[in-house]
Amino acid sequence: MTKFILLILTLLIITISTVEMQAQAPSVERSVSGVQLGLFGAWIHKEGRLSNAIALRGEIGLDATFYYSRISEGWKYYTYPTVNIEPRWYCNLRRRVRKQKSIAGNSGNFLSIRSVYASNYIIGGDPPKGRLVSNIGITPTYGIRRAWGRHFTLEFAFGGGIRIGLLKEFGYSYNSVLPTISIQFKCGYRF
Repeated sequence: MTKFILLILTLLIITISTVEMQAQAPSVERSVSGVQLGLFGAWIHKEGRLSNAIALRGEIGLDATFYYSRISEGWKYYTYPTVNIEPRWYCNLRRRVRKQKSIAGNSGNFLSIRSVYASNYIIGGDPPKGRLVSNIGITPTYGIRRAWGRHFTLEFAFGGGIRIGLLKEFGYSYNSVLPTISIQFKCGYRF
């Protein structure tokens, strides 16, 4: 499984590098940082330019999970910390410039490989009974990011991948691997 993921990452980087060498694209910003609020959490992020169209995004924040409790017959939630590392390829910067649309704040469509570590440490809320498992998610995503004015951003992304539940930390002889779907909608403020 690890070899398969490494193969996909290598092919993606080679493809992106080849596309960039063929045509010089307008560049993403050298550094973008800010805070974002989404439907299921809040995050602080920083993006750094790796090449004209590729940025590496780092993010820490709190995610929320909602669930229905049959015991108390109601909806409950809990929040937990997450860390995200995500290389992003902004794939339509040239077209946006050609159509005289802004690329400020890395406004554009992007493809990324979202890698998230979600801790089993609960910050707030009412978690379900039993053990919560830390997990790692790897999700290829497609997204749209737009900046309004100098400071405000809106971001929507979706994708599908895998989530690895770290069961070995509880003494099991294996980790669980499950499919996952990621849908994100975030409003943000750029510094």
